[in-house]
Amino acid sequence: MQIGVIEVPTRKTLLVQKIEEQILSGKLRVGDPLPSERQLQEETHISKTVIHAALVELEQKGFLEITPRRGAVVANYAESEAILERLFPKDKAILLMCGAGGYAGMTRNLLVGLGWNGDMIINVGGYWDYSGDRSLSVLSEDSGDGLCGFNGTEFYDIDFTHLTPAQ
Repeated sequence: MQIGVIEVPTRKTLLVQKIEEQILSGKLRVGDPLPSERQLQEETHISKTVIHAALVELEQKGFLEITPRRGAVVANYAESEAILERLFPKDKAILLMCGAGGYAGMTRNLLVGLGWNGDMIINVGGYWDYSGDRSLSVLSEDSGDGLCGFNGTEFYDIDFTHLTPAQ
């Protein structure tokens, strides 16, 4: 009989899971503030460094919005997920590509953290200066907003000013 490696979750992982569960179950709702890092430290007996890292991870996954001096609040999760489901259908394979800045990997982590099947999301990578036989040309707009898209490939520019901010 082989048991294999037994991995014990870190305190950060456990805290992230606990807060995610409270958001997904509705115990924490859009706009609800989280206790301060100091209050969380007193309540959980976890170091502020670990608590801060957990909150940053939750922000990267789209669960929280963190503002200096205001703290962390539950992000407008329902609206955000509806947009993500329209842009990245859960029933289709998703190819993510970025210009080597890591955004495709962060997007993949966000989607998997929100329940997408990681086996359906492929980070194909990409480099702006690649000029091989299979390169895609990049079109840039001179409108000053820095938009660009890959020629012949759909891309989306989300205007975040039209979304309902979390209160």
